[in-house]
Amino acid sequence: MKTAIRNINTQILEDNLQKSWQSLRNFNDACKIQCDLKAGTLLVICEHPANLVIDREKTISELKGIVQKQPLESIEKVGICLNAIGHIYPYAYHSFFTKSRQEESTLTFLPRWVDGDMGDRVKITPEFLDSLDNPFDLKNLE
Repeated sequence: MKTAIRNINTQILEDNLQKSWQSLRNFNDACKIQCDLKAGTLLVICEHPANLVIDREKTISELKGIVQKQPLESIEKVGICLNAIGHIYPYAYHSFFTKSRQEESTLTFLPRWVDGDMGDRVKITPEFLDSLDNPFDLKNLE
């Protein structure tokens, strides 16, 4: 199931992430945060001077926490890159989904004809939805 990605202002997001990143530090950190949208993935790039040694795992973990606090309803996947200034390719990359792939949604209404306790909830997982025949699937009409 794919959702359309609405235009998000990457400059505002960059500013928010940079401010949040700096608030984690007791000093003026030399890392610069940049954002870009590539093929439906939000890329968050942490660029720093080549002579600055940073803890990769801690940096990625902290950036992930900051990104997850942002309102990114229209973004499904995020990639975090660590890159030294002057280098073309990042030396570390981590990607994650903004919503769990196994996340269950709860159906909050039931048709009148359903017997049983109305207090029960019907859980619909992505796997269940994928297993259903889709009467609106246009590829079967070709």
